[in-house]
Formats: sequence, structure tokens, C-alpha cells
Amino acid sequence: MAPSRITRLFCGITLLSLPTVAFGGYFLLQVATQAGLQASLSELQRSFFRAGHAHAGVLTLLGLVAQLLCDHTCLHQRWVWVARVAFPLAGLCIPAGFFLSVLSTPTAPGPLLGLIYAGAGLLALGCAVLGVGLIWAARRG
Repeated sequence: MAPSRITRLFCGITLLSLPTVAFGGYFLLQVATQAGLQASLSELQRSFFRAGHAHAGVLTLLGLVAQLLCDHTCLHQRWVWVARVAFPLAGLCIPAGFFLSVLSTPTAPGPLLGLIYAGAGLLALGCAVLGVGLIWAARRG
């Protein structure tokens, strides 16, 4: 079965976001190889930047897979949209929380740390909705 039009649209948008992940990798490479840049960042910043980059890559790939799986559920379209939107939003919120929470306060995470928790909630919601939808579809045959 070919992906639906909306799946192709969401996957296309997600793929267009990948250059930002690549830029994050380039930035981390600069941090690792340039002593001046490395010295200007705290250990907390370096670890949060690494975590943000890792989560961005993994969640982008998970979001692509989730979009394809949304076409194979037997959920009401309202719930399919919840799953479709939850995965990319989680993929934005979690990395943004890691990066932005330590920009202004290099020794302790700032209030934007809440984005990580919000993203984790969205990820859990998307996984639960999509998982239930796929199980129901499998039971229906």
C-alpha cells in the first residue's frame, strides 16, 4: 500500500528538517576540535548539547517511521492526527529543551528545561495512541 498524501507531506517536511540536525553535528564537531570553543562552554552545556543532538537525530527517524505506521491503524482520524502531530512536536521540543535551557545559564538548566518534559509527554502520547491503533488494526485482521 502506498503512503497516503498526508504521510508523504509529513515525511517530506521531516526530511527538510534534517539539515538542522546535520548543522548540530557540525557544531559539536567544532566544539570537540577547537580548544577555544570547548573552553568557552561549561561541561553541562557540552553534555546538554550532545544530548540534544542525539535526541534530534533519533526522534527525527522515529517520526518518519511513525508517519508511515499511521496509515496502518484503524483509529478515528482525530486520533491518527494526534499521533501524526505528537511525534514531530516531541522531536522539536526535546532537543530544543536541551539546547535552549543552558544557553543563558551555563551552570544550571534554565526554565526552558520544561520543553524536555513537554516533549517526553508528547512522545509518550504519540507512542500510546499509535501502539493501540496498530494493535487494534492487527486484531481486526
